[in-house]
Amino acid sequence: IVRIRSIFNWTGDAGNLGRLKIWEESLNIIKDNFIFGIGASKTGSWGSASLMVTESDYLKKLIEIGIVGTIIYYSIPIYVIYKFFKSENKDSSNTLISIIILILVDSVILQVTEEIMIAFFYWLSLGFLFSNLQRKGKMNILYYSNVDWYWIKQRPHFIAEGLARTYNVKFVYQHRYN
Repeated sequence: IVRIRSIFNWTGDAGNLGRLKIWEESLNIIKDNFIFGIGASKTGSWGSASLMVTESDYLKKLIEIGIVGTIIYYSIPIYVIYKFFKSENKDSSNTLISIIILILVDSVILQVTEEIMIAFFYWLSLGFLFSNLQRKGKMNILYYSNVDWYWIKQRPHFIAEGLARTYNVKFVYQHRYN
């Protein structure tokens, strides 16, 4: 309850006051680099050349890739959703739920990795994946993961297994150890 109250306290909560300051700084950077941004992966806590942490994946995209890159970036999920509603094969509500979950997962991927290219290729793959909605039979899915299949079973593994119940899934990962 205390945490929920703090979310709406924009005058006394130190975290929210700091966030407002960061957002103001972010908007100033966007104003100066509106069209093309300052370059991918120039914000965040991972890089030594990082300018700042934006506290928002939407601001991160606008700062790093500008309005042009942001429009291109978001055209992919909009296209995916459009293809779903345009498809004659809407008998599975699981497809729509999957699209919504993947949109939410996008923000998590960007916040955790702080690497916009990972998220971009994620959406590019997603676009190809759901552009096949009108095909008959089982759809083939190429699933990229940054978690090794033979490591601790985590969300990417459960999502791939869930998709495999309905689709042909090829799980691609990079070996992280050894």
